[in-house]
This record gives sequence, structure tokens and C-alpha cells, in this order.
Amino acid sequence: MVKSHLNINNMNIIKWLIVVFVIILAVVILVVVFLKQSIGPKVPLGCSEKEYLEAVNTRDVGLCSKIKLQVANPYYSNMCEAQCIESIAIQKSDPNLCEFIIVKDIGYVEGWENPSEVGSYRDFCYRFLAEKLNDRSLCDKVKGSAPKRMCLYFFGEPYM
Repeated sequence: MVKSHLNINNMNIIKWLIVVFVIILAVVILVVVFLKQSIGPKVPLGCSEKEYLEAVNTRDVGLCSKIKLQVANPYYSNMCEAQCIESIAIQKSDPNLCEFIIVKDIGYVEGWENPSEVGSYRDFCYRFLAEKLNDRSLCDKVKGSAPKRMCLYFFGEPYM
């Protein structure tokens, strides 16, 4: 009788070990999937993934101009190239690369009287680098009023 009781307990332990192993395996798989999605450059909507990732992963600004736009909308005409250059500038911590971004208003935002308030892709390149490098002087290169206010706010100035 004692022997059969031990077998039952051993079976329960084995079942629990299997359950624990399956739960740990599921958690590991979820973590890997989450990390895979959150690590690495994000391809902007409408940009050719292959060309964008090649340029960003090799940190070659020259390849940014070769990225194909996959939507027929003039509003997006320099978006892929601009965001590619911005991404590389941030990776390299090099604000000089922001100068390669063609200045073009990002577009109209409902409720804003002046589209230039929104700024350009170059403005956001400088703004993000100012924050990353903790360099307030880069805010002076931001022309759009909204991104300039956001940049200065990061350095403790009131958002007006």
C-alpha cells in the first residue's frame, strides 16, 4: 500500500513539473516575441521595408534616398528618406546628419492655424537628438514652434 501511495505522489509531482515547464516555456516565448517586436528600427508606414532596414541597419545615409515610397501621396514624398536619416542620426548621436533632411512641413494638424507650427522632419531630428544628448543648444536649430517648445520644455523651460 505504501508503494502505490508513493507512485501516486510521484505522478502528481511529474504532472506539476510538466505544468510548470509548459508555463515557463510559454513565458519565454512571449518575452522573445515581445523583444523581437520592440527591438530594432520601425519601418514607417508606406516605406519599402527592405530598403529602409538596409539603410538603417548599415547606418548609411546615402541609402536613405533609395527607399521606395509605396503610397501615391505627395504629402509623404520625403517622409521615408527623412525618417531614415533621423533614425541613423539618433543611432550615431550625430546632429550634423539632420542637415541632410529636406525641409518640408510635416503637414496640417487640425486646430492649428499655421502648418509651420507643426515643424519639419529636420526639426524633430534635432529635437530628439537634443534630448538624447542632453544638449539644449540643438533646440536653437528647431524652426517649427511646436517642436521647439517641446524641445525647450525638456530642458525645463515653460511650455507656452
